[in-house]
Amino acid sequence: MKRVWMIGVLLLMIWFAPAVCAQEPDFYASSGADELFSVLPEDAQQILSENGISGADSDAMLSLSFGDFFQMIGNQIALKAKEPLSLFASGVSLALLCALIASLKPPQSESASRTFDAMAVLATAILLLTPVSQMFSAAADALCGVSDFLLAFVPVYAGILTATGQPLSASLAQSALLGISEVVSVISTTVLVPLLTIYLAMCMVGSISHAFCIDGIIDGVKTVVTVSLGALLTVFVGVLSIKGVLVQGADSVAMKTAKFAAGTVFPVVGGAVSDALSSVQGSLSLMRASVGTFAAVGVGVSCLPPLLSLLLTQLALSFASGVAKMLSADRVACVLKSAAGAISLLSGIVAVFAVLVIVSLGILLQTAGG
Repeated sequence: MKRVWMIGVLLLMIWFAPAVCAQEPDFYASSGADELFSVLPEDAQQILSENGISGADSDAMLSLSFGDFFQMIGNQIALKAKEPLSLFASGVSLALLCALIASLKPPQSESASRTFDAMAVLATAILLLTPVSQMFSAAADALCGVSDFLLAFVPVYAGILTATGQPLSASLAQSALLGISEVVSVISTTVLVPLLTIYLAMCMVGSISHAFCIDGIIDGVKTVVTVSLGALLTVFVGVLSIKGVLVQGADSVAMKTAKFAAGTVFPVVGGAVSDALSSVQGSLSLMRASVGTFAAVGVGVSCLPPLLSLLLTQLALSFASGVAKMLSADRVACVLKSAAGAISLLSGIVAVFAVLVIVSLGILLQTAGG
């Protein structure tokens, strides 16, 4: 009698099993995945909306092509190129003015020449102050936006992984992504704006006079930042890859064990239960892959506008510095080159953290079988 009752219960479970697949949209909404789009920064929402993406829908993710990504980049370059071109024109104009004054002035004492050099550095610093400060703030805001998005994404993705029978992968995703989010938040609030501003100020002070040379300190700071970023990326990705392989094996064994138990422990209907379990897991795996892919695309698009703005500005300042050097406006050229170096560090930080998040999401998707 007891066996008949168990068989009846299992038959009812099998009868209602297809309804699980039919209720996938409800699970999508209840998991919180439909709200991830609204958590992205406004610029990222606008870019994705222009390309027909308004959520972590699998059809929208599959419709993305390489042409769409290149179109996004091209549109952002067109939008962000105006300010770097204006900055290039302003830098060249200032260099021309300094060169003209230097050619017209009568022979002066060494102190007067130092005063002229200091005024040239000050004028260049005033020219760069507002746009560079805005870029530093925009980059910090973009990384804070990525951090906030990861904080909202982690519980959603972990819940989907747990529902697909991969609790260890869910635990790894939580620890990895929360760790990245914390690092990004700390770096954006304590490093980007204050320390890079100090770095730029040191570069400008060193540009006033050859006698006051701090090039060694400047190069040392740049080396420390570059090596630290490279080490962080290498160590984190390496550890995550190793742990991902182990977690993938453990989750795979656990799921196969559950299917084997369902197929052998319960007579008659065990195979049907195992097939139903595989069907449910497959339907949820598609949602897991689409949500993870949407997160990677969202992070990349969030970092794209400030990163392109930084790269274009760095290019403009480098060319302006070269023109100033040709015009013998050495002080102006030195300040422009120093500003380009500071922006290069900032663009490297933004690029490294964008790559870190995207690569980590790719490893987590691979670990979960996405």
